[in-house]
Amino acid sequence: MNKYTKNINWGTTLGPLLLSFAISLWILCYPDASTAIIMSVRNIIVDKIGVAFMFIGLAVLFIAAYLAFSRHGRIKLGKGKPKYSTFAWAAMIFTATMSSDTLIWSLMEWTHYIDIQPFGQAVNTAAQQDWLSAYPMFHWGPTVWAIYILPAVAYAILIHKRKNANQKLSEACR
Repeated sequence: MNKYTKNINWGTTLGPLLLSFAISLWILCYPDASTAIIMSVRNIIVDKIGVAFMFIGLAVLFIAAYLAFSRHGRIKLGKGKPKYSTFAWAAMIFTATMSSDTLIWSLMEWTHYIDIQPFGQAVNTAAQQDWLSAYPMFHWGPTVWAIYILPAVAYAILIHKRKNANQKLSEACR
């Protein structure tokens, strides 16, 4: 092993990779069966769990706001004066996440909604396209950011306060 691979946790790395390959191979070999199963899972998630997900997201938003504005939000990570101001950090984080989102989703997310009729609008009309272009704006708002921020806080405490280089979320929760 060289110096680049000696610290890799191969179980954590190869497990998801092999699972992804196995699922991809199953989808390629059995497209009809995989489509039926994927659609049934999607319907369960969207139709049955969708409202619960929204409430969980709202609860996580409140937890994140509590952490930010309580005494826990004043915990300093690292030593010395920060290299960048809070505004600069927020701008860098916002720019990095929004640019990656824009690269990935900006040209295709609307296609996921092309067959729906928001608020009774006819399909393939300008009114429908206006609604479709608005939908992605709600996917990247404060609720989703709050869901991302909770694990980020756990990792920050793990790395900066506990000085633990093992970057697994389970380590942060110990």
